[in-house]
Amino acid sequence: GSVLSLCPKKYELTRNGECYRQYKSALDVSPGNAPSTAVYDCGKDNALPVIIRNQEDQDYWWSVAQKDKKKGGNLLLGMVCTRDKHWQWADGSEVIFRPEKYDADVDAPCNDNGYHYCAIAIDAKSGAWKSLCNDDITIDLYCVFVPAPPALQQDQNCAEFEHDDEDDVCYQVG
Repeated sequence: GSVLSLCPKKYELTRNGECYRQYKSALDVSPGNAPSTAVYDCGKDNALPVIIRNQEDQDYWWSVAQKDKKKGGNLLLGMVCTRDKHWQWADGSEVIFRPEKYDADVDAPCNDNGYHYCAIAIDAKSGAWKSLCNDDITIDLYCVFVPAPPALQQDQNCAEFEHDDEDDVCYQVG
């Protein structure tokens, strides 16, 4: 039998039913533009840059970064700076989890005074979240696509059951 892949072309199915692809390796970019470039590039595939919500995510993406340290080995995280100058994930959620090692910039106001422009990446050597600021940086950009769950097949006939039109479900009172 064949396996139905829910991942877009060029994406691999990975853990948690997510799909990912390396969008660009060793991409040279300015730190101020890196987050918006990542969101824009991944957005072409309806995907997002890497988001880390817990230690399992951290361990997984650090292992990806370690395998991929061709040049810089800095795996860009999908953290963007809000108008009120704090970091949030590219999907709009709050950055709650912190790994064991991370730069203080993660907790500091981002784009401080319009001068201190940073991007946050996983360092392939240490697994730390490090801020890459001001000078041009080399990053690896990964995009993550979360497939929609398969739609439930509707039983149009509701054979043997009553049909609730309001909720579009079949039921049987025993």
